[in-house]
Amino acid sequence: MKKRITGMVLKDDLETLLNDPELEGDYEFLGRVARDFGGYKDLNADSDFSGLDAVFFFHYPFSRELAEKLSKYEDKIPFINKPSGVLKTSEKTFEYEELKDFAPATKLLEQGVSYEDISGFAENFDSVVVKPVDGTGGKGIYFVDKPYKEEDVLVLKNLGDEKSGRYIIQEYLHNNGDHRILCYNGIVLGGFGRRSDSTRIHNVSGGGKLTAFKPSKKEIEIAEEVSNRLKGYGVFFSGLDLINDKLVEANTAMPGGIDTMTPYRFKSLDDMYNAFVAETKNIIGSYK
Repeated sequence: MKKRITGMVLKDDLETLLNDPELEGDYEFLGRVARDFGGYKDLNADSDFSGLDAVFFFHYPFSRELAEKLSKYEDKIPFINKPSGVLKTSEKTFEYEELKDFAPATKLLEQGVSYEDISGFAENFDSVVVKPVDGTGGKGIYFVDKPYKEEDVLVLKNLGDEKSGRYIIQEYLHNNGDHRILCYNGIVLGGFGRRSDSTRIHNVSGGGKLTAFKPSKKEIEIAEEVSNRLKGYGVFFSGLDLINDKLVEANTAMPGGIDTMTPYRFKSLDDMYNAFVAETKNIIGSYK
């Protein structure tokens, strides 16, 4: 039987990532695929993509330029995740436009947005959160609380006027932390909780701590539905951030935390890794 070869477009070569003690476990799922398939090839935008059975595109920090260059290969080789799909889904407006039935109330700060529109939106909530459309890692996010002052609203209006379409304003969900749920090909692999005692941003990179993963039934339903919708964009691996049964972000460039998560419906991480390999074969087969 012919061995299958996978390509890897990552922030570094796979062997280096697998042997980095600070990243222990983060890339083991790709190592398992490479070993099971019989080999892999580290790639960049200028590599030879011929003869590959699939290409994993998990480059973080996400580069729009790299994704655009790789998109030209999509009609020749199965991608996990498709560069064009990551381009589409990485912006915060994707949740607002395509997944709004799962997300908190959201408004795009765009050129010409009126003072009345912003204040009218904010007045519906005790607090609002403002996010850059292309932000990552919890950076560039800030919060505004009632009573809203005129200068608060004017700052938001200026954001819309000066950087058209680059920020959103969203209902802030008061919470005791959030959940990151990792999904693959419509299946919930597992997840973890996060909580920060010093800020309202729970990212571990920003000082948040891991907490027990006890998802609600509604969260699992949302994760499965969103993961299946993302498949329509060629995005099979995703990390979904949920607060109070609401989707606040879909991470599709390189969902982190697979090494620290609690498996869901799997007895161990080994079982989950084996499921990842099996689903990878299913995804490749679905392209044929």
